This record gives sequence, C-alpha cells and structure tokens, in this order.
Amino acid sequence: MNASMFRDAHNTSISGGSFTINTGEAAIKSGLKLLQDNIASGAFHDSDERFDPPKCHPRTREAVIAKIRNWIKTNDRESFFLWLYGPAGAGKSAIAQTIAELCFEEEEAAASFFFSRSSDERKVETFLISTLVYQLTLSIPEIRDSVGIVMENDPKLLSRTLKSQAKALIIRPLNELAQSAEGRAALQARPRFIIIDGLDECLKVEGQQYVLDVLSAIVTELTVRSSSLLPAGLNSISGMYSPKTHYSTLLSVLI
Repeated sequence: MNASMFRDAHNTSISGGSFTINTGEAAIKSGLKLLQDNIASGAFHDSDERFDPPKCHPRTREAVIAKIRNWIKTNDRESFFLWLYGPAGAGKSAIAQTIAELCFEEEEAAASFFFSRSSDERKVETFLISTLVYQLTLSIPEIRDSVGIVMENDPKLLSRTLKSQAKALIIRPLNELAQSAEGRAALQARPRFIIIDGLDECLKVEGQQYVLDVLSAIVTELTVRSSSLLPAGLNSISGMYSPKTHYSTLLSVLI
C-alpha cells in the first residue's frame, strides 16, 4: 500500500484487513467483466448456440439482399431502421443471417441480436442492451474505457430499465466521443449497422413494443445520428405494428 494515501492523516489506526483499490485499466477491466457476465452470447450471429443457422442459398434472394446492402451503404438516409417483414416461412431469418455474415465479414456490422423463443436468454428483452453494448465495445473500441468505468461505478446498472442502460452505455459514451473532431472521425470509420432478428420471438408483446421504443430513443438522443451510426435491421414483428403507422424512422421491406 502506498503510504502517500495517508499523508497528513492524524489519529489513524489500521489493524489487519486488506484493501483493493481499482484505478485506471483495472477499473475498466472490472467493469467490462461485469458487462461480459450479463449478456446473451447465444444471440450473436455466429454463436455456437446457433450453429448452422438458416441462410440464403447462393444466387437466391439477390434482389432483396442488394436492396438492404444499398440501404446500409447510404449515408444520407432519412430512415434509421429497416424493417424486414413478411409471412411465417418467407425466409426472413435466412436473409437476416446472410446479411449479418456479409456485413460482419466486410466490417460493416457493429452488433447483432437474434431472438429465439427456444432460449431462456433470447426469448426476453432483458439482455438486449448489454449484449449489443458488449459487441459495440469491440467494434467501436473508442467507447470501451467509458463503458468499463460506467459499469464499475454502477455494478447494478444492468438491473435498471433498458432505457437507463442504453442512456448510460450507448448514448452518453457515443455522444461524448462525438464532441471532438477526432472522435467524430473515429466514429465515421467504424461499423454502424446493427441487426436484430426475430423480434416476434420475444415472448411478451409488451417487450417487443418496448424494444422499439428503446431503439427509437437511442436514435433520437444520439448527437451523431445524422451519420447513421445505429441503423438497425428489424426482422418480423407481430402484426399489431404496422410500418405505415408506427415509427417514422422505419423503412419497411416486404419479402
């Protein structure tokens, strides 16, 4: 222990015990470990839990894939969310998987979350933000330290609402990074596409609605949203949500 910690102290008595003081990189790693321990790793596009997922056969669905890829590459888009929807069995998840593989291979995708009602961690919205944030610290490493410190300072953050998690772990770190010209340049060079597949696999309809509300709030509050940092490919959502009547930032693609 460094004696300078107690310089000018008076009438101090310390007997036994041990002290752990996290500063700098140690605090960051501790916070990131808390985050890592509270994600749904099976939701990754290439997770072992999802081994051999459905995807498009070669030279099939080329038109819709091309439309989505063109949308991803458009920087001055008016819509920040792309909603891929259609009847059951139309191949939405296969398209989402194919897009994910293409985009991650070309470093265009920042994160993904594949819902599934057959998985305890993926049939609820609970782990959505933490899982996305974990991947964002890898695809946008400039926010890694900020996220780690936030988690270290508030170890129970992931027990709060998804909106609170998103504000603390996505909105604030990205907005702070964008305050400098150097930070904005770094963001422009990083992947900016998030894929969320099978939102209708989230068991509670209220949870599906809540996910949309949270994503919409993220886009609204990001100061860098004009650079399309967080567009999201949304797979099918139960029929109560019409792309023509909800969320003006949605671009719908019927397959």
